[in-house]
Amino acid sequence: MKLIGIRYCNVTSAGDAFADFFEHQLGLEVDRMGANGAFAGAITRAGASWVEVWQENEQMPAGQMLQLVVDDADAVAAHARAADANVKGPVDAHGERIYYVEAPDGTPMSFQSKRESDNPQADLGEAAAAGDEGAITRLVERGDVDLDARDGNGAAALHRAAFEGQREAFGKLVAAGADPNIRDGKFGATPAGWAIEGYRQLGALLAIEIDDFEHAIRKEDVAWARRFVERLPALRSATIEDGTTLREVAEATGNAELIALFEASS
Repeated sequence: MKLIGIRYCNVTSAGDAFADFFEHQLGLEVDRMGANGAFAGAITRAGASWVEVWQENEQMPAGQMLQLVVDDADAVAAHARAADANVKGPVDAHGERIYYVEAPDGTPMSFQSKRESDNPQADLGEAAAAGDEGAITRLVERGDVDLDARDGNGAAALHRAAFEGQREAFGKLVAAGADPNIRDGKFGATPAGWAIEGYRQLGALLAIEIDDFEHAIRKEDVAWARRFVERLPALRSATIEDGTTLREVAEATGNAELIALFEASS
């Protein structure tokens, strides 16, 4: 059992003032809700955690609640009941399984986890991206979910976990039998490639890629050098360990074809 996030809910006659306080005085991003300009509520998010404030009304009386987002609400409920906690529920709503309990000081609480849909294959990808190890365990234990199946974008669950940096989820899937080097259906990339793709879009390179490109230049292997720079254009502006640019390394060879690879970027 694992705590994933914490939510604080406050229903108050000062709901609009709370939202203004978060947004204008604290400078936080606020999602406001309501119709025709009337304030109904607002949520300030932080991953799986958030603070929500609602305007008190006849259907929603004033009160506060602490909500715990867990990996497996059913498991937490079973544990709590075995420890004589007065747990109520479950209630399935908003894509979650929710249980209610009262803290020792009377504070109303809930604990909830994402409820699986009628598409466990899609659920596995979502769980991998969110790092929801509890959901991954439940889906693996079903025995009918293909760990290496690709979604509509060609990504397997491991690609999603890698892209989102979910190391523990990645390890759990591999331990369950997922192929750590599975290729995606669109680019032919492995999960490791997805893990660094976001950085590549910002011009980041692996040291071995810079070193191999330098080696191809010094050997005057034009074909390999061209292959490198076409696949990784950021190499044109990269430097080697001593601060020399790869363009300068190419110019030192006097090889016009190599130098032209860099001219193509200007």
